[in-house]
Amino acid sequence: CPPSPSSCEAVPCCVQVPPPPFTMAARGKAAKRNNTFTIDCSAPVDRTILVASEFADFLKNTIKVGNKTGNLGGVTVEHSDTGVVVQSPLVTKDNAAVAQVSKRYLRYLTKKYIAKEGLREYLRVMTAGPDAYKITFFSLDDDESEEE
Repeated sequence: CPPSPSSCEAVPCCVQVPPPPFTMAARGKAAKRNNTFTIDCSAPVDRTILVASEFADFLKNTIKVGNKTGNLGGVTVEHSDTGVVVQSPLVTKDNAAVAQVSKRYLRYLTKKYIAKEGLREYLRVMTAGPDAYKITFFSLDDDESEEE
């Protein structure tokens, strides 16, 4: 292109092209997918309302991998005194690493277990971080103050 703006209008080669949109590589590193999830059930376990080993057995029997119940497919479920740890291997789906069991699916199964045990009115599942859930009691302090 010629250096003067008046002569640039006459030359068809001087077309201004907008910059390309940002790609994932240009933005920086992609977020690392976590494949280890923890469910902290220390509050109900301390009051002997929930048993962590029974909850872990429920997860082992109901987790679906590849649309098959009971087929863990590399997913490991371990329990401690106050919680459950689920590790899921990463698989490739649409050119991205994805865990076979998602955090949202674990929340669904946790709610299902709480309802099965008849504790849905007393317990709720809250997020405790990017890779953890926490089972807590509903707060009854607000209900008591409203009734008075």
